[in-house]
Amino acid sequence: MSDTGPGTTDSASHASSNAGQPSTPRIEAPRAAARVRRIIWATLGWLLTAIGAVLLGAAVWISQTFGPISVDQMLMHLPGAGGGEVTGAEEGYISTFVASALVIPLAAVAVLAVLLLLVRRSRARARERGTDRVPSQRHLPGRRRFGWVRPLAAITACLVGVAVFAQAVGAPQYLRSTFSPWTMEDYVVDPEVGALPISAATGDAKPLNLITIYIESGEESLGDDDLFELNMLEPLQNATKGWSRFEPFDVYKGGGWTMAGIVGTECGIPLRGAGISESDINSNDIGDGSDRYMPGATCLGDVLTDAGYHSVFMGGADASFASKENFLTSHGYDEVMDLTTWEHEAEADLGPWGLSDSRLMDHAKEQVTRLHEADQPFHLSVLTLDAHEPVHRYDNCPLSSEDEMVSVVHCSMSSVAGFVDYLDEQGYLDDTVVFITGDHPKMVGEGASFREELYDLPERPLFNRLWVPGGVSIAREHIDQLSVYATLLDVLGLGREDGRAGIGVSARLTSTDGRTMLDLSDADYEELIQSRSAELYERLWSSPGDRTTAVRAEER
Repeated sequence: MSDTGPGTTDSASHASSNAGQPSTPRIEAPRAAARVRRIIWATLGWLLTAIGAVLLGAAVWISQTFGPISVDQMLMHLPGAGGGEVTGAEEGYISTFVASALVIPLAAVAVLAVLLLLVRRSRARARERGTDRVPSQRHLPGRRRFGWVRPLAAITACLVGVAVFAQAVGAPQYLRSTFSPWTMEDYVVDPEVGALPISAATGDAKPLNLITIYIESGEESLGDDDLFELNMLEPLQNATKGWSRFEPFDVYKGGGWTMAGIVGTECGIPLRGAGISESDINSNDIGDGSDRYMPGATCLGDVLTDAGYHSVFMGGADASFASKENFLTSHGYDEVMDLTTWEHEAEADLGPWGLSDSRLMDHAKEQVTRLHEADQPFHLSVLTLDAHEPVHRYDNCPLSSEDEMVSVVHCSMSSVAGFVDYLDEQGYLDDTVVFITGDHPKMVGEGASFREELYDLPERPLFNRLWVPGGVSIAREHIDQLSVYATLLDVLGLGREDGRAGIGVSARLTSTDGRTMLDLSDADYEELIQSRSAELYERLWSSPGDRTTAVRAEER
């Protein structure tokens, strides 16, 4: 009989008593860890889905709100961009963005999550009652093989959102331009400055004056009475009957807002900042904080100053917006008349953006008379604003259509036409080149006027007319804004022999002796002007740009 001590008996008894009890810590710990992992992966999956939904909603919002434009143009219209006054239309962007890009996508994801949760709970309860004919996934032999479906769906949703958003803001084009082997530095030339102008019309040394008129949102489509109740451009078309024109006349790729149009037509290069930063991406912030605007560029105003011209800019809006005044004073303009001028003169015909086009053109008549009577060639540049959103009809503009913006544009064209008629009546067209152009096509984002009529049009060229005393032969009718600079210098007798300025070539030429944009295919030209051309813009913005101005009186 074996001897069993008390300790042995107790141990055996303890072991026997615990034999039928589960080892809770060793079983529950793995289950808890697995539950935590499932929660983490589920949260990550729903987070990826939410990100994809938000990006997709933002892409839809960009397309509906701003139409087919670049992210630069989109940012230009956001509240506070460039320091301009925030209008009611811009304030509306915030609420529509929150609704379209945040509330609706996130609500959709939340509803989907709740529905899936309810389905799972319903099935779990059915299994508990024994009424669920679908076996639990825990017992399905292929469960582990199909465990990747939900993570893949979440990743796919996120990637789709990223891809659609990237396309909406032009990210692929931006990246392609960043790494493009093309550079505009190889094609940009500066005009020859300081020489006496030789009139293209008379062949003598008497310089021609110049008037440029930029029409807010002035595109050819506004004259299509099949799209609209009436031809809004008819007054100006009649006033400029017989003038030359570029047909079609396009915005350069990457342009499409006022400052881009002014810089493109007066400097022959796309408007762009010095690098990649907030002030280089946000269009209206380009040049913000700079003492001089693109000081390394030689623009139209610089050439005219060196040739002895007196240059005046007139606009109804605040010229400090988008650094417009900085550009003008940096490149040869002697006088800038803007909203502050009209407020100082106690003008009463002011709206959300500034002085009406009707009153602006009245002042332009006074200025052109003053300038023409002075013994000095001049350049008068005028920028209208009536067609800018939000729509505002001034008291002196009668309703000519059920659509208020149709009436506003028609009134604006009548005002410009009245100024052209005044030039003709006074005989000023005998010694003055006049170029009239839209600054960019009409913005057709969500809620904008004419969206339904213009949004799906494949081509939307700018309205333009060119008057040159004695006439001018246009050899290359289809040009974009970047060749206007060279063309104006050419007809003024101030251009190079090869007709080049900036990256453009005069429309009077179809070929040149050197390497120019005329030697490129349409695809190569597009890639050229969309290239980042970092070395060029670094030079344009960092150069002191000091020039020795030739004073005509001293030369004589």
